[in-house]
Amino acid sequence: MSNEENPMFGESLKDHMTEEKYEAWLNKVKNNKNGKQNPFYGKHHTKEAINKIKAGNLKYILEHNGHGPGYGKKKSPE
Repeated sequence: MSNEENPMFGESLKDHMTEEKYEAWLNKVKNNKNGKQNPFYGKHHTKEAINKIKAGNLKYILEHNGHGPGYGKKKSPE
């Protein structure tokens, strides 16, 4: 389901909750994977993994002249 097919398209969760409920939900989501609850907590990338990430980032930057793919494009009026 995407865009207009989604019944929540163009709506905010805030519109469907009281302010107190929304704040409680937001705090729950923000603290969901912090610290020891994060699956990567206490782990580290290997040198090989770091080099792969760096290479991928460099390739992306070079392909887009140092900018994101949408840089310089005008947004449609929609």
